[in-house]
Amino acid sequence: MSSIAAPRALAPRRAWQTDLPVLLVALFWGASYLAAKDITTARTVLAVLVLRFAVVLPVLAAAGRRSLRALTGAQWRGAALLGGAGSSCWRRTASSTRPPPTPV
Repeated sequence: MSSIAAPRALAPRRAWQTDLPVLLVALFWGASYLAAKDITTARTVLAVLVLRFAVVLPVLAAAGRRSLRALTGAQWRGAALLGGAGSSCWRRTASSTRPPPTPV
């Protein structure tokens, strides 16, 4: 028999406190997607994405101020590497899905 015990279920109140931030992120992310969908054209997609992140970044930084201070240098480097890789993939995908220019 294994000596690894199954984790006990979280108390309902604790589970709700854990799930609420995830629910709020999904709600705001979905709402911003709907707004961005209506205001973007092929030429303004990048501008809208930059605006979305510029608006939310200060809020997230303020909310996670203590956790951000606790990160080590290795964690910051890993996050930068992951962000750069994601940005590179997004740019490659975005450039390959652009519609062809319309003839004049």
